[in-house]
Amino acid sequence: MDANPSQVEAIRACAKQQLVIIWGPPGTGKTDTLVAMLHSIIRHKKAKKILIAGPNYRTVEELSGRLVSNLDKDAASPCDFFWLYSRSRTPKVVTTTGTHLNFKTAVSDQNEPNYIEMLSSISDDKKLTIISSTAHDLHQLTKVAGTKGTFVDEIFDLVVLDESSQIPVTLALKPLGAMTSAGQLIIAGDHKQMPPIQRLQPPDGAEHLVGSIQEYLVRRFDVRPVPLLLNYRSNADLVEYAKTLGYPAGLKAAFPIKDLQLIQPIANVLASLPKGLPVSSAYAELVRPDRKVTALIHDDPTSSQANEIEAGLVAGLAYVTRNAIAQELNEGKATALTAYSDEEFFKTGIGIVTPHKAQKALVVRKLIELFPLAEPETVFSAVDTVERFQGGERNTIIVSFGVGDTDIIEGEEEFLLQLERTNVAVSRAKAKCIILMPKSLAYHLPTDEKAAITSIALKSYLEEFCSCRLATTVEVDGINRGAEVRWH
Repeated sequence: MDANPSQVEAIRACAKQQLVIIWGPPGTGKTDTLVAMLHSIIRHKKAKKILIAGPNYRTVEELSGRLVSNLDKDAASPCDFFWLYSRSRTPKVVTTTGTHLNFKTAVSDQNEPNYIEMLSSISDDKKLTIISSTAHDLHQLTKVAGTKGTFVDEIFDLVVLDESSQIPVTLALKPLGAMTSAGQLIIAGDHKQMPPIQRLQPPDGAEHLVGSIQEYLVRRFDVRPVPLLLNYRSNADLVEYAKTLGYPAGLKAAFPIKDLQLIQPIANVLASLPKGLPVSSAYAELVRPDRKVTALIHDDPTSSQANEIEAGLVAGLAYVTRNAIAQELNEGKATALTAYSDEEFFKTGIGIVTPHKAQKALVVRKLIELFPLAEPETVFSAVDTVERFQGGERNTIIVSFGVGDTDIIEGEEEFLLQLERTNVAVSRAKAKCIILMPKSLAYHLPTDEKAAITSIALKSYLEEFCSCRLATTVEVDGINRGAEVRWH
């Protein structure tokens, strides 16, 4: 890996400090940084027993998979590497070729051969052992692998917690309970992404106790994170919006020009817009490649968690984007342009983020009807809630809020206007983000104090960042409704 200066600084901090928080804003190569750091530690044998943990299997498999790939090619990094799964989980199949890397998956069963071998490796001081698993069951491993037979024991001299913004303090105690007193703790995440789900509101002044381990260390002990400052995912406009949310002032786009490209005029595509979709000049205004951060505010004061008009607008935008935009992004150099296939369009070209499953189902149904050649499963995977879409990316992201009913909005204002929710949705985009929203939600003034504070992300997107405006209409079933296009 050719590390940029901020990644080098993060790796150096890991070499010097016992506790390090790596703050990885979206698209800044947090996983690459962790892999480079871990590979160096393993190669130079700076730790003998290493634990990699995260909030879910997807997180630890992503980080550990890249690390396995690197170690497999480096004969100077011999080690035992075990991916630990619960008994209810099917281990992921990973192939390695290097004889220096003893890689195996194990299931939490004391009679399972790989689990027995893992315990033997942990207890052997001569072996460099890496364990990768979710944080949920690690207290059971500690009890079995340690010498005390308890949930707290000194086993690992390096503990890495990835996606730490999603690991509650209570859950983090499980891997931390297995760390040696002189061990090193590396926390990596982004506290401006989605936090852990809280069943109850915390008492005033004790928010840090029920939030993430990253927030706990930052707010309770004022641990200063080491930020990664080069965004490889998004263009300059999208990164500039991110900085309005409190990301470091030094955050920059590695590729300032990363824009959509027309493969044919948008007007030609609009001329063949399928019947049944809303009709509007807004499609052309929103899809234009020179407008990277856009929004459409429309009249629909009655919809609740599913919005028929907005689902139709999403389908119309998808149709125009699929047929007018090339697969290749403009990154400042000439490239041959090719049209999307339906399948590839939903894999890389577009992602639709929506807060409610009811709206997701409605959007999926319309897209499957509109694109019959695409595999339904591929379409389904391109449309999801913010929680599920975190970690994904697409060339174009459409955010469909849907909710227009004022009573529903008031009851869900903290959920709908959450800063982290807006941040995650917008930051999935590589070249363009389009937000669709009923006017009643766009102009809603939160009554809840917390919602009023966190709504700044969405309000700044709509009111300040997208300061250019154009009045338009949306025609549905012969009825024209007022709307407004906004862009940066």
